[in-house]
Amino acid sequence: MITVSALVASCSASKHAAPTVPPTSRTTTTIATPANLAVAHVVAAPAQTIDGFGASGAWWPNDLARFPPSVQKRVADMLFSPQGIALSGYRYNIGGGGVGVRTPARAPKQVPADTAGLTFVRAANDAHVPILTGFVNSAPPQFTTNGKSCGGSLKPGSEAAYAEYLAAIVKRLDDDEHITLQYVSPMNEPDNNFGDCGQEGMQVPVAQRALVVQALGEALAREAPDARVIADETTADAILADEAPRWLAVPRTTRYIAAIAHHTYDFPNDALRRLLPPLALRFAKPTWMTEICCYKGSGGVATSFGAQYDPTMTQGLWLADQIYDDLTIANDSAWYWWTALSPVIGCDPKTDPSCVTRVNTKGFNDGLLYYDEKFAADGVTDIFPTKRFYVLGQFSRYVRPGAIRHDVRGAPNGASVMAFEQPTGWTVVAWNEGRSQVTFGIALPSPASTVAAAVATSAEMQLSPTTVPARTDTGAWIAHIAPQTIVTYTFSK
Repeated sequence: MITVSALVASCSASKHAAPTVPPTSRTTTTIATPANLAVAHVVAAPAQTIDGFGASGAWWPNDLARFPPSVQKRVADMLFSPQGIALSGYRYNIGGGGVGVRTPARAPKQVPADTAGLTFVRAANDAHVPILTGFVNSAPPQFTTNGKSCGGSLKPGSEAAYAEYLAAIVKRLDDDEHITLQYVSPMNEPDNNFGDCGQEGMQVPVAQRALVVQALGEALAREAPDARVIADETTADAILADEAPRWLAVPRTTRYIAAIAHHTYDFPNDALRRLLPPLALRFAKPTWMTEICCYKGSGGVATSFGAQYDPTMTQGLWLADQIYDDLTIANDSAWYWWTALSPVIGCDPKTDPSCVTRVNTKGFNDGLLYYDEKFAADGVTDIFPTKRFYVLGQFSRYVRPGAIRHDVRGAPNGASVMAFEQPTGWTVVAWNEGRSQVTFGIALPSPASTVAAAVATSAEMQLSPTTVPARTDTGAWIAHIAPQTIVTYTFSK
């Protein structure tokens, strides 16, 4: 069932502005600074520019195409509208036809036959999601070594023809659908050929990747000049640090690259994340973290990729921690969850409706929202949110593309604090993973006159209005954050 009616209203927003949301009560209260108050100081110097928060449209549109139109609209509103989580990025899966793929839902059709996928990229476009990316798991069979959409490699010598094919799709979407893709990703996890054919996928050897990027960049410049290339969406930070310098260093390649995209399926530690800023600096390109999901662990600690369904704040706070580490340590400027919806709940919501709220070891932590994988047989077309969905919304709703992240110093133990400067003021996202309340001050580098909004997600709340901080006589704002809670404060100039 959908338990959050406030998140399903349709609304439009400008391309880059923060969505308009109902404000909490503003505060002009000034109090004396408490003794021994820990203060999180927002550093005046900018740290990075944010390129957005998003998720992908693989492969759930193929199932959702069979849901009632009212549910499809509800899902689009929950993902894209200001009353939902207002994603600022959406990855549209440009299908390769699914030849050889064993799982029908993971065998997307090619444009223009891909009516399912087009339904939701159209919805994202209509909602003015500012960053739309077309990404490819596998080229169509005519471009692969085995004539399938899985288990093979991109044919040597086919780079130019493949690039023309992709550029033609981007142009067709723009001309016929009025959908403008800002970015195209021509390969996904090219270190893997997905030989089990559970999904589309193709290998692209390191030596071939520069050829693909150059050919696509040239084709887009001719056919769809509004789109740029991101690459290479390799599987892990460790692999990226090893392989990317080899293809990025090929002359003429970086002129066509807008961002160095990667996934984090090695669940990197700080040492691995620190390999990325020198890579970005060397090639003068930002890095984007474009895919992560599916940790198997306990207590918020990822142990490995594997089966587990956890819709609770444990997984929600883990997601917040990944955002923190990927932005502040790896210096990634964009952050995307893997798939927006998943059917892999691992339980039967028809016979046990409450099972969607509990942890199990049969499902997968791969979705923000879930639906019943047996929907066709049992008629259940409800949508089930997780705390991951709401926690991502604490960022995506309020931290928009172009926001400037600033480092924060002095946050007390148990609290994580991130600060972002935007044209209208400051946005601070803070969370408490402890078991008792944490209280601290927030010192902004430039004055803020009011708290425009304060929303929180916890076990009991989901993007819900919460208590606004009071301002002290020294100018800091005092935050009281309950255990296992994330709060977003929006301060107006």
